[in-house]
Amino acid sequence: MMMKSIVYGDYQCSQWNGVIGLNDPLFKVWLEKVKPYLEGYELWIYGGVIEDWLTFDLDATLIGPYDPKRINEVLNDIVRVSFEYGLFPDIKYSIDGKLFNWSEWERTGEYTTCKYAYYRPHMYVNSKLIDWGTLENDLWIGTRVWPMRKAIGKDHTYKDPIQIA
Repeated sequence: MMMKSIVYGDYQCSQWNGVIGLNDPLFKVWLEKVKPYLEGYELWIYGGVIEDWLTFDLDATLIGPYDPKRINEVLNDIVRVSFEYGLFPDIKYSIDGKLFNWSEWERTGEYTTCKYAYYRPHMYVNSKLIDWGTLENDLWIGTRVWPMRKAIGKDHTYKDPIQIA
């Protein structure tokens, strides 16, 4: 368990559970709880949970129809369920339908910029504001350049995203 106070929109939690891999019992329960909210959308997961090391956040991207009202509903439902299970959801909707693939980065060395819709434009972590979003067409939008600097140069071959729903 990790102790860290996070306030994200309507939700807050201070005790976070870790998971190790897609077969972790807590991850499996979480996935079964969020699947009903994903109708019409694909959920692609990446990061620690597919690298089979202990992680306290779930990195994932939603891909599907551009419907701001529905996207906000799906993101809200995922965040709500995640906070209920003490799993931090680093989950966003891909506006441009892009996914970053490590295998492509290794082949080309080209960075990928993805435009995402988030549940909210910011969060507080241990009372510190982390801000990334601006409102566009009723969606909180931010961009991210991949790969993230903290991952470059590590002695690890990262896996490409996996579609789990």
